[in-house]
Amino acid sequence: MTEELLAKWREAQDKLRQAKEALDSFQEFVVKFQEEQAKIAEKLQFPSVAGLDHEAFKQFLNQPYLLMPRRRDSWYVVVPKFVDMQLGWLEWTTPSYNVFVINKYVRWMAPLPREIEERLGPTPTTQAKVVDGLLKVSAGMEEQAWQRYRKYLYKRDQFGIRIKRGYERHLLSSLIQDGYLPFTPRPVDKEDLNPPPVGFEPLPHQKEALNQWFRWGAVGVYWPGGMGKTYLGAAVCAMVKGKKLVVVPNITEKEQWQVYLRKFNARDVQLETYSAWHKVQGKDYVLIVYDECHRLPAPVWSRFATVESKYRLGFSATPYREDGREDLIIALTGYPIGLSWEHFLQAKTIRKPRIICKVVPTDREKLSVLEDLLKIPMKTLIFVELIASGEKIAKHFNLPFVYGNTKDRLDVISKNLVTVVSRVGDEGISIKDLERTIEVEFLGGSRRQEAQRAYRLLHSVKPEISHTVIMTVNELDQFGRRFLALEEKGFKIEYVS
Repeated sequence: MTEELLAKWREAQDKLRQAKEALDSFQEFVVKFQEEQAKIAEKLQFPSVAGLDHEAFKQFLNQPYLLMPRRRDSWYVVVPKFVDMQLGWLEWTTPSYNVFVINKYVRWMAPLPREIEERLGPTPTTQAKVVDGLLKVSAGMEEQAWQRYRKYLYKRDQFGIRIKRGYERHLLSSLIQDGYLPFTPRPVDKEDLNPPPVGFEPLPHQKEALNQWFRWGAVGVYWPGGMGKTYLGAAVCAMVKGKKLVVVPNITEKEQWQVYLRKFNARDVQLETYSAWHKVQGKDYVLIVYDECHRLPAPVWSRFATVESKYRLGFSATPYREDGREDLIIALTGYPIGLSWEHFLQAKTIRKPRIICKVVPTDREKLSVLEDLLKIPMKTLIFVELIASGEKIAKHFNLPFVYGNTKDRLDVISKNLVTVVSRVGDEGISIKDLERTIEVEFLGGSRRQEAQRAYRLLHSVKPEISHTVIMTVNELDQFGRRFLALEEKGFKIEYVS
């Protein structure tokens, strides 16, 4: 009995020792934890800020933005610049804050904070689709849809609710703003496909886009420049059987598409510019590709979206418009892919060019600044807005000038170290050895143009790339909002006088 008692005592002593060791270890952890928290708290102290309310500051860290109503179904989000948050469209910026605009379809671009999701309201659980001139909605929703979208509709029958001729794109826009995804999912039929073309080796983001296209049959792809949109589109043209239409902004881009279409031996492809409506009117295609699809919402170009096709693809690195009709870009192309560039930035597949705004007193000084820049020999595009200005600069510096009447534009650019280009060079040009772009003239405050010109550098393989804009003081005051297109993607602007 005594031995049993001693054994129990020893067992208790062992457990007590183990418990003490565990308690000591825990206390050491607590001390270390407290020290780490103290260091963090110390970093959050701002002795120079008089009267700082630390509790209020903690609340700020939980929600470091201000959400303000803008107009119906649209809000401003005010975010301090030291908070890395990109959402919606950057409306304006101050030295301390970024002001974004969001609406109900912004949630398609990237995940949003919970509070903002709640303000946008729930995603509709009912369905609303536009099919062959008809608005088709979930059972029991017909009267509600008729009343809400009445101005776009003219008749109800056994087939659905008929849409007024010419109002389909406006109805699509309204459906998107209400949170609906109004595209008719039409998975790509395997019978419509050839095997992938020889030499087509898609990268992960291209595979993802291809899979989404297989699923939806209609997608818009909004990757940065140089991420292979044309490469993917030409490969899809080779894969799809039957008649295809590719619509591009200008002859320069037409030349570039021809290179890729030949590379993949894509057959039965009609390649036209947006000005060639008379060549496609009344025809139908298996696939239509809208390159630089941000053009589609313009009244003149939107008729291309009414051309009959089984499948669609839209491409743009700048899916926004100065008229505010960004929703129609999505409405007229398909399910959006790649609106957020966060993945590319984190993977470091985008190299940010150095962006400089050189501010001069008057227009007279622009040529002097340009002359100084050209003393450093680099592969360069000089952008102008007016043909007369392009001819003047080309003559002054003995440079070639590429504009609307220039033939073999890509060939001219590739053979010369420095080339002056009009706005025909804004879109679609891919120059692998480009090192520098310089803007001497520009289209007012157009954010899209600013982005397009700077994004020419994203196609380059050169290690050092730069984009310089030469502006007068007055131009910066009036048109400085151009730079918002770059700032909202995380690019920094250096202002030099």
